Amino acid sequence: MGNWKRFLSLAITAGITISAVFVPQNAYGAAKETKVTDDQLSDTKAEEPDAWGALPNEEQLHYMKTGLSAFCHFGPNTYNNVEWGESYGTRKPADIFKLKAPQKFDAERIVKTVKEAGFNRMILTAKHHDGFGLWDSALTDYDIGSTPYGGDILEELSDACTKYNLDMGCYLSPWDIHEDHHGCFGDNNNGPNSTGYTDYDKLYQDEIKEICTAVKKDANGNELKDENGNPVYKYGNNHPNRRSDRFVEWWMDGAQGGGSNTQTFTWPGIFEAIRGTNPNCQIFGTHKAGKPEVNGETVKLGSTGGIHWIGNEAGWAADETWAKLIAGENYEDTSLFPRENGGIIGKPDGDCWSVPEVDVRMLSGWFWTENNPDSSVKSAKQLGNIYFNSVGHGAVLLLNLSPNKTGSVGELQLNRFKQFGENIKNTFRDDLTKEDGVTISATSVWKNSKAFSPNNVLDEIPEGETYDTTYWAPAEGETTGSLEIDLGGHKVFDVVSIEEYIQKGQTISSFSVEYKDVNGDWQAFGSGKTISSKRLCRRTPVEGTAVRINILSAHSTPMINDVGVFKAVEDFEMEAEGKEKLPENLKTITMKDAVKTGEWTSENNGAYQYTDQQNNSAQFTFTGVKAWVLGRKALNHGRVDIYLDNELQETVDTNASSAQLRQILYQTNELPYGEHTIRLVCKDTGKIVGLDRVEYTDGSGIFSMHPAETNLLYGETADVEIVRTLGSRGRVEITYTTESAGAEQGVNYKHLAGSVLFEEGETSKTITLTGLVSIDRNVDGKDFYFVIRSDSGDAAIGPVSSTHAICYTVDPERILNECRAVNPDDYKDAGKEAFQKALRELELFMESGIATENAKKAAASAAYRAKQALVRWDGNYSQNEPYKLPSGYQETKTVEAERFILDASEAKNPNHYVRISENGSIQEVNWFEDGNKIKLPFYAEKAGTYKVTAHYRSGRSANSPNALNWSGTNVESGSLDVHGEGQADTYRTAEFTMRITAAGAGELVFTADSKGSPVLDKFDVLYQDAAAPSGSAVTGVALNYEELTIGMDEECALLTAEVFPADAGNKQVTFTSADTEIAAVDEYGIVKGIKDGTTTVTVATEDGNKTAECIVHVVIEQEALQYTEGKEELSVIVSDNTYTEAVQDESKPYSAAMKQNFEEAYRAASTAVGRDDTKLKELIACTEALKKARNGLDLEEAVAEAAAFANAGGYTESSMRAFMQKYNTAVSAVSEAGYAQETAQSLKAILAELKEMQKKLEKLVTIQTLQTPAGVKAVSKATGEVVVTFQKVTNATSYDIYRQSVKIASVTGTSYTDAKAPGGKTSIYTVIAVSSDPNYKNSAASSGASVRMLNTVKKLKIKAVKGGAKITFQKVKGAKKYLVYRAAKEDGPYKKVKTLKAKQTSFTDKKAKKGKNFYRVVVQSGKSYSPAAAKKVTVKKK
Repeated sequence: MGNWKRFLSLAITAGITISAVFVPQNAYGAAKETKVTDDQLSDTKAEEPDAWGALPNEEQLHYMKTGLSAFCHFGPNTYNNVEWGESYGTRKPADIFKLKAPQKFDAERIVKTVKEAGFNRMILTAKHHDGFGLWDSALTDYDIGSTPYGGDILEELSDACTKYNLDMGCYLSPWDIHEDHHGCFGDNNNGPNSTGYTDYDKLYQDEIKEICTAVKKDANGNELKDENGNPVYKYGNNHPNRRSDRFVEWWMDGAQGGGSNTQTFTWPGIFEAIRGTNPNCQIFGTHKAGKPEVNGETVKLGSTGGIHWIGNEAGWAADETWAKLIAGENYEDTSLFPRENGGIIGKPDGDCWSVPEVDVRMLSGWFWTENNPDSSVKSAKQLGNIYFNSVGHGAVLLLNLSPNKTGSVGELQLNRFKQFGENIKNTFRDDLTKEDGVTISATSVWKNSKAFSPNNVLDEIPEGETYDTTYWAPAEGETTGSLEIDLGGHKVFDVVSIEEYIQKGQTISSFSVEYKDVNGDWQAFGSGKTISSKRLCRRTPVEGTAVRINILSAHSTPMINDVGVFKAVEDFEMEAEGKEKLPENLKTITMKDAVKTGEWTSENNGAYQYTDQQNNSAQFTFTGVKAWVLGRKALNHGRVDIYLDNELQETVDTNASSAQLRQILYQTNELPYGEHTIRLVCKDTGKIVGLDRVEYTDGSGIFSMHPAETNLLYGETADVEIVRTLGSRGRVEITYTTESAGAEQGVNYKHLAGSVLFEEGETSKTITLTGLVSIDRNVDGKDFYFVIRSDSGDAAIGPVSSTHAICYTVDPERILNECRAVNPDDYKDAGKEAFQKALRELELFMESGIATENAKKAAASAAYRAKQALVRWDGNYSQNEPYKLPSGYQETKTVEAERFILDASEAKNPNHYVRISENGSIQEVNWFEDGNKIKLPFYAEKAGTYKVTAHYRSGRSANSPNALNWSGTNVESGSLDVHGEGQADTYRTAEFTMRITAAGAGELVFTADSKGSPVLDKFDVLYQDAAAPSGSAVTGVALNYEELTIGMDEECALLTAEVFPADAGNKQVTFTSADTEIAAVDEYGIVKGIKDGTTTVTVATEDGNKTAECIVHVVIEQEALQYTEGKEELSVIVSDNTYTEAVQDESKPYSAAMKQNFEEAYRAASTAVGRDDTKLKELIACTEALKKARNGLDLEEAVAEAAAFANAGGYTESSMRAFMQKYNTAVSAVSEAGYAQETAQSLKAILAELKEMQKKLEKLVTIQTLQTPAGVKAVSKATGEVVVTFQKVTNATSYDIYRQSVKIASVTGTSYTDAKAPGGKTSIYTVIAVSSDPNYKNSAASSGASVRMLNTVKKLKIKAVKGGAKITFQKVKGAKKYLVYRAAKEDGPYKKVKTLKAKQTSFTDKKAKKGKNFYRVVVQSGKSYSPAAAKKVTVKKK
């Protein structure tokens, strides 16, 4: 019977190689031999074992036993290409959220897919950190109700969840960047938000209550009731047969802002707001709830929400994962709750049960954006790994779906989600323990009772029951024990599932799993720590007859609820440790397409075929440069001869002690591009040969990342390479993106997304990663990945498809160690000298007793940059870039063998050509045969004798050695036999002397003869003829500076002395300062500024007392004052929101490049202002960059305006010529190339000149008609007025406004407010441009703009009552709301004092002031309003 339903609660990441140390079964002693079976047990009823520790409630039990959960991230970020909406500023909702009719959010298809994939709940980001609400709220206008969408996404998703009876959760971020007063309590003199709140904490609680209590209404505004008279709620799962609350999970992200905007909350109020209507709802994110006082008593709320974060977003839980925490404590405090490789372990003795939840995204980011498209979706293999490392570690999985700009999830992403669900079902469909003939025994049984029989772990969930409530437990007092399952025959499997009976607690702390192989021997299958709701032990497939589960330790009586044995589908199979991983997207030839002789038996629709007849063959023909043959190794499998292009290559034995599926049986070397044939011939009769397919690369290349890991300093850059190997034919596009390892996408680093095009022959592309400096987020160890992929699927992507970048602050000690680890011979000469100088300077600063920490950091940064500038050898030495032989005294240099030029042109056997191979992490030249050569172009500064040490491997004995034969241009020939005593895997060394006959360019050649060459790793070269230094007398000394200035940034400077002559015997020097109160100097030449002033530092040689001087100016105090003033200036500039808002205004004529210039400059300047460690030079640079960016925006706007002037025409030729000269200069300055050459000051000057010349344009004297006003709009406002707006008309001095063809006003601006528009009618407005200049005549009337006002409130009455004023009026048909305003004067200003619902037609204003009060009432329906009905009343003393 299928068992997959047990597994639909679980989740995803790399195979759990359960890695706790395996404990042999002999540790159990005699107990191991005891086998208790069901027929030996008593039917007598026995008392159950006691529960241990904290227990799950029903909601937690359901989630851990049956729940995969789906996340859905959607909102403004989707449309603005960001993960966190931190910079929306004052942009309107309609500007940041673009979904609008006729597009609709695809709620039904999303929910249907989630349900059918076996997931049990759906959680929507109803509000992310940006504060934008996906529901139509009455508490804020920063929501979907203020956009043209015309719907309510939270309601639409709720309706779909109700239809499919899918549990629902709500993500409502407490951190609300939009609210000015987030984190504030009480009034605190804060101004109200758009709906009157000054206390954000209260607003957040009210938002919860609104979502939890909002009721659906009919067209007339009446609340809907179900057939039982109960309210029909708008939000949550409202299915009549739902199993629990409308909301089963409330998600509060841990983000709280930083600095002065860090938030705290009133947690008791939040708990009550959620559970007041959803009493069973589990709350995520309560780690900081602490121990608040409630009614005078301390309440432990911290970490008691019922669900906790696993500690990472990589998709895995720790090997040791306890579903228990300590009430009142913060589970994210690593001092209280340690983590195992980033996973929160929990507490075995915790006093509150908490579900460990693993949240992970499907795409490279949480939100779909142009930088995180569907093509970045995780592979089926990745999702399989995530499942086994989350659900398979006793946690639950929350897997994210990301709808795109159309409101739907892309097909690629949705299909991968479906595939994931199918893979779970298909893996766990067939449980081998449920087949006929399976038996089970245990080492002991609780009370010797059948009620706790080992058979219980193999039974099914009873009909009508939700959970399996039977379990096995060992004898009373035992905390260890074993279950042995006889599978009834030979079975192939790779997954063992174990479930603890968590209804009585979680107790097991270590376990192991064994299997009995086909020879009857017990072998290790896996081991681990905790089990909990489910533990999935996965490994490469084995073939066996039995499985044994060993409980090695537990805190109390262990109870096992279920055990299953399965064979995973291919996507869920675990990669063998050390097994070579094939590139993705290789071309494939299946067994179906192979040319076969003899009979082959098919499995999996012919994808796998086998034969046991000698000489039966399968032939594969491909066009490319390398191929891999995949097949099966297993017991009783035989040998196969493998031919390449009709020549026997090797015989492969496919026999193995256990089944190994889809193994690489053979792979070719790199071949010349062309057509090749691989033929496999069965060598033995009666022995099986099983084949899957041949995969090959077609010569377009394999694309990989180099390096696999890199360190990146905040504020610095690091280059990584996309490398193309195994061919470079054709043009290939590779897509890339950066992916955060956590939630902060692009916060600590510059987010990159794009593609590169490799032209034919190109083998490398360099990408620059940038670490960003931020005020409060630069933490050591923050990391991200730079990932490559092929969107088209045509390019083969190698196993190393990403670079893991780890971000650090400047740590001089760590950078020093990294630089010391650099092997200069791995890099080209360019940059080596600068790097070695920077490294030496860093070493001196680290050794100095006076160097400040900032000076050390500056030296470390310089060394880091010099290291990054090194260019690694990415190919062979050549005549243009030769290897430089050593020439100094005792100087040894190393050359890697793979850097030689490989030459197979004279190989005796063309198929046995010289090639590069890899031995672990070491690249080497594999052994090569007769006629093959390797060549090293070199440059020798001196002729003479060189000692060469070869590092090699050889499997030959002394009686049959390999040989090293050298010769070449300017090289005397020689030969040396080498061998390895049959130990082919051991590296050895061999020394020989090489004679270089002439200085200058030459070439060293190693040629293989009939003995063959050994495998070559590298050569160490020492010049033996170099003389020891002569020890000449010192003749002089010079310093690297004659004069230098030390300011607050540098703090210290390094003086280096050059002693003459170069071969001087004694180069010791001493440094002294003429005034140590101004500047001190140490023995290394490091000068430290003390106070402002000027002094002289002198260096003197020990030999001869030769001296040199440097004048040192110290300006630390002067620059400190400049720094303070500069920071104040930059703070003022940063706090000016004019430009931050302008770049968000789509009507502005800014280019994308100019906006990017400003945004980057603004971000850098904001960070510089907020940091305490900003350098003066950095401050000056940020100020200049921001001023320049602002001036650039101004100039672009002026250019657009000037273009309009120029296009208007009507100017004299001379003035136009002068104007165009300045105009063209301005256009050039705002171009990408021109802008880079300008300064803030030059841009400002160009702007001034353009505007001045624009004023000087001389008009031709002709009567012209003004342009007709464009863009006329009429909009009804909540104040009851109609605002008419239009675009400015050049040369117009005023505008006549008409309503229904009747002139009602004349204005000089581009807007007019009509307070007398009639109610219940449609008004049409037109505008005529008027000029006082006699050279212009009035324009034609504009196009009409219409607006319909709602009917005005009738029978408005206002009378003074005790305590205020009572307003009543007659209900207006179609009204949704009534807006009430009050003013102290008839002409205002009016302030809204109340919003009434449709059924409310009266209101008592208790805040009316004594004396005259003027009121206006406006009808609202959606975005339409009525004219204001007005009355006044005199309020007497209260």
